[in-house]
Amino acid sequence: MFFNVTAIFITETRGALVALVPTLLAIVVYFSYKNKTIKRNAIVSIISLVIICGLNYPIIKQRINQTTADITLIKSGDTNTSIGLRLDFWKAGFHLIKESPVIGYGTHYFQQLDTLASEKIIPQYAASYKPLHFHNQFVDISVKCGLFGLLGLLVLLIFPIIKLTTKNSNEALLIYSYTSILILAGLTDVPFFHKQLFLIFFIMIGIMYGRNKQQLKS
Repeated sequence: MFFNVTAIFITETRGALVALVPTLLAIVVYFSYKNKTIKRNAIVSIISLVIICGLNYPIIKQRINQTTADITLIKSGDTNTSIGLRLDFWKAGFHLIKESPVIGYGTHYFQQLDTLASEKIIPQYAASYKPLHFHNQFVDISVKCGLFGLLGLLVLLIFPIIKLTTKNSNEALLIYSYTSILILAGLTDVPFFHKQLFLIFFIMIGIMYGRNKQQLKS
């Protein structure tokens, strides 16, 4: 756990951290309530969080300073920053979705980005960046595969939650937790853009779904 959180701090995956924290808190609360150990688990969680943050303080401080600097530049009109470029890509993505909402553009959208730059909708440096994705899983798949692709993604995420219906099932909780991390991280990143994660998701769903069905029969 410590090394996983430290790895997130070291990298620039702030979206993954935002997704991880509330999900972990929800898991702790669930098991605490289930096992009637809320007070003890709350104390252990707070101590663990303080230790992790303390050991990673230099990294956390650097990330906070960088985020603050990015926001300051964006307010002054300069979006040529990590956060600013994401905002430009989202803006471009929404425009492209409106232009081709049904089937999308596939991977052939770079020319459309140049068009948006010439129309002053996004800066030229954002178009010249030629992003492989739009730093938002739902915007990205809508641009590339249209709203049908977005519908397919939502079905992929929601279907396991609907099917895993066993009450107090640990398997269901794991699927809920994993899916929530993917959804929340997908707001600022593209988890399914990485084939390894896509494969892990299906393997996990298959294993947990099989175990859940066994519980329903017993």
